[in-house]
This record gives sequence, structure tokens and C-alpha cells, in this order.
Amino acid sequence: MRDGRYRIAALIGAAVGFILCTGAAAANPIITNIQYVSELRIDRYVIQATYRADARSAGGAFTGVSATVISNNPALTIVDGSLTFPDLADGATVTSNDTFTIQYDLRTPFQNSFIGFDVKATPVVVNRPPTANAGPDQTVALGSTAQLNGSASSDPDGNPLTFLWTLTGAPTGSLAALINPTAVNPSLVIDRPGNYTISLVVNDGTVNSAPDSVTVSTLNSAPVANAGPDQTKFTGSLVTLDGSASSDADGNSLTFSWTILTAPAGSTAALSSTTAVMPTFTIDKFGTYVVRLIVNDGHVNSAPDTVTINTDNSPPTANAGPDQSGLVGSTIQLDGSSSTDVDGQALTFTWSILSAPSGSTSTISNPSAVKPSITITRPGSY
Repeated sequence: MRDGRYRIAALIGAAVGFILCTGAAAANPIITNIQYVSELRIDRYVIQATYRADARSAGGAFTGVSATVISNNPALTIVDGSLTFPDLADGATVTSNDTFTIQYDLRTPFQNSFIGFDVKATPVVVNRPPTANAGPDQTVALGSTAQLNGSASSDPDGNPLTFLWTLTGAPTGSLAALINPTAVNPSLVIDRPGNYTISLVVNDGTVNSAPDSVTVSTLNSAPVANAGPDQTKFTGSLVTLDGSASSDADGNSLTFSWTILTAPAGSTAALSSTTAVMPTFTIDKFGTYVVRLIVNDGHVNSAPDTVTINTDNSPPTANAGPDQSGLVGSTIQLDGSSSTDVDGQALTFTWSILSAPSGSTSTISNPSAVKPSITITRPGSY
């Protein structure tokens, strides 16, 4: 009897790591071990053995965990094969509340495939906490209303949120109070200069988020200069600068200070006004002009912003000189020296005879020179 008990206990105990699990247990949870409880010899070859089973979760929590013991061979009979388990936490192992009993014929060598477990369980949906987002810090004018914004708060499970705002810090003497502190967008009247700290906690119907805070300040913020987009112009054209996109977070009025930082050599370009929102100047030399803008909100200067004006190449102007007359056989000196280029670039010359009297064999000497010549070979116009 003792030998038989140890034989079946050892056989099943050694095989449990390979026991077939079906149903929900194909993924999780699984039966990981069986514990010998008792045995009863029926006859010389047949033994009934009773066990408890251990179930483990490797991913997620479960409730309603149960298992049915399955025989896959006639040598093994299930006498009582129903098991229930306590609820399983994620990664935990629990022992069955009850036992199972099998009857086994020792004349058949035991194989791992003889016994299996059909495990069923209901996954526990774990609520994840929401995240509060009280919005960006603000700077507002004294006496104005600060509008708070918690709309960026979120819940990973998609649950609807409720909001609770709390004024946790304010300047000495302030009587400020939140207006509608359970709204997504409450407000606060700023009645004293200084910093106001407001905390937001959101709830998804189950748990609160960690608090998030926003600071509303009446301290002056530096303005931001915007000198406008870069431009490309022809030499001689008028450039209009535009600082109207400059801004101040406190809403203070701005003053403007423009300066031409760099200009092409020889340029005498000057701004029509150094303090206007949209001053102008004329491109007088080919090249690049860099103009700087600084704005002031009545308290501090902004960081500088620059705009670059590049010049496109302008076409030159040809001047072939005044009309001339001469006798047949004489040489006429042409003169292109009055040709000009507004960008000041060096010029090359190409002369050609567009029309001549019938029978003329006149040609231009050196047609790429500034001052070539032509010999009159027939009377008429050239």
C-alpha cells in the first residue's frame, strides 16, 4: 500500500509541469503543482489518490477560478474532478479550496498525457488612475480674470472625469476665490500682485489622479519681437518692414526700435523711421541687408529678432550712344560706355548689325568691345 501510494504520487507529481491545460488556462492562469493529500487502495493494482492543485497567474488578476480534471486514458478514472480557487492577483499562486480524486491502474505505465486540467477564470479589469493637467502657467494683468483649463486631463480607460480645483497659494491680502471649482474651465479674479497656485485633481469615478498645479502670475513677462519674414527685392526698390506680429503676454503696449545691422559696401540706405511698426528703406546697393528689431513693453526689452533682405539681380541697361552720320568709306566709332547696371556688376558687350543698305559688306570690328567701329560701304542707314 505504501509502495503504491508513492508510485502514483511520484508519477503524477513529476508530470505536473507538463499537464495539459485547456480552455482559459491555455493562456492564463495555469495549474503549476499538485499536492498529495491521501490515498485509498481499492485492490492490488488499483489505487484512489486525492490531491490539491496550485494555480498561478502570470499576467493579470482573475476571479471565479475553477478547474475540471480530465482523464485522457482508461487507466485513469476521475472520481471527483471539480476544483475551485481563491481569487488570483497578478503573478500570484493559490491552492485550490477543495481536492480532486483520481483512480489509477498501476499496471499501465503512467504518461504525462493521461491527465489534464480545464481551467476557467474571469479576468479582473484593473482601473488605471486618470491624469490631471491643469494647463500652462499664465501671466495676467492685475484686476483681470484668469481662465484655467483642465481639458487636457485624461483617463487611460476612457472613463468620464470629474474636476476639483483648489487655490493652494495666493499673495498676502488676496481675497481671490475660484469661480466654479468643479468645472473643466474655472476662473479666478486676480486681486493682488504676485503668484497664485491652483491645484487640480480629477476622478474617473473610482480613483483620484495625482494633483497637477498651475501658477498664475502678475509679474511682467518680457515681450517677443517679430521682425517679419525675410524678403528678396530688386536694387532700387522700396522695402517695407513689418513688426506687427511682435507680442506681449501681459497685453502691454509695445514700442519699437529698428536698426540696420549690415548693408552692402557703399550703401547709404536709411530707415524711414526707427520707431515705427512698419518702417521702410530703399535698396541702393546689390547685396544683403540685415535689420534688427527690439520691442519694449514699458518695463523690459525683448530679445532681438532680425530680418534679412536679399537683392535679386537686376537686368542692366544698354546704351549704344547717339545716332551718327558719315561718308561712304568712312569709319564710325560706336560707344556703349554709357550702358549701366544698377547692381554695379561688370558688363560684357555684344554688338550686331540689325539692318544695312542693300549690297553693304560692312562688319563690326570687335563686336564684344565697349567701343567697336564700322566702315560705311554703301549709302543709307545702318
